[in-house]
Amino acid sequence: MTDRESRAGQAGRKRAQGTAIPSSAGTGSVATGRGELEEAVKIILVQPRLSLRPEPTCRGLTGPQLTSRGVPGAKFTGVEEASPEVRDASGEGVCHASGERGATQKYGETRGAEPKPILYSYFRSSCSWRVRIALALKSIDYETVPVNLVKDGGQQFSEEFQALNPMKQVPALKIDGITIGQSLAIIEYLEETRPTPRLLPLDPKKRCLVRMISDLIASGIQPLQNLSVLQQMGQENRLTWAQKVINSGFNALEQVLQNTAGKYCVGDEVSMADLCLVPQVANAERYKVDLTPYPTIRHINKSLLALEAFQVSHPCRQPDTPPELRA
Repeated sequence: MTDRESRAGQAGRKRAQGTAIPSSAGTGSVATGRGELEEAVKIILVQPRLSLRPEPTCRGLTGPQLTSRGVPGAKFTGVEEASPEVRDASGEGVCHASGERGATQKYGETRGAEPKPILYSYFRSSCSWRVRIALALKSIDYETVPVNLVKDGGQQFSEEFQALNPMKQVPALKIDGITIGQSLAIIEYLEETRPTPRLLPLDPKKRCLVRMISDLIASGIQPLQNLSVLQQMGQENRLTWAQKVINSGFNALEQVLQNTAGKYCVGDEVSMADLCLVPQVANAERYKVDLTPYPTIRHINKSLLALEAFQVSHPCRQPDTPPELRA
């Protein structure tokens, strides 16, 4: 007689005596025959030790997870519990393996020392000023490499700078292993990788208004009175042309801001639109534009210039500001 047959015989005798054989499957049922006994044995042999218990899940969500007792698994940190070093660039919690907190990286980071961003800038460039404001607001430490747009025929035309930015324009920002030209693209990248403080509202309608106002200035006004355009106008026509295009743009901008402004361009939070407004008002003052017809623009500009980020980024306080223009 085999061992299996012996055990089956014992089970049969116990069943005949009215003794139930508890199933080790943990269900509380009883095995009453040879087939069921064999199934119970299989369950005992192959069933892993599992427990269903609630665990915090990745990115702050919660819900039940099936975990194996005694087996190291992924540990998840929610938004509220996550320490700064284990949060991603959006501020949300990130997953990390148990005991490997040091291995977690922020978005855009590389292991080891990260070089400072480098901003190629000209003190009087309104486009560069936009980026300097963004860097100041987000408390990003960076180095400035001045590019003089008038000295030696314009340093932006050098072979070295053209290799950096084929458009031969400032600003250009080296950051996270890439080089970005165009001020609004730079600001958008900073916003996506370093979103605090926020320069684009969460609300889609407000965010659209911010971008609309930014483009109105950055595409509809500033390029028409830029240095490269004025140089084509002839010395005697430059001032008249600059005043004409700025007035035309400000007439439209004033009407838009009357419907969108609070303390600043869109509501009461500083946004990318404000980063475009202040440098453009400075251009208007430089070209002696009468700002009396634009009370909303003047009010917002005054409020913004009281903020530290707009002051430290001002053209009169840059490394390449000429001594006679320093404040």
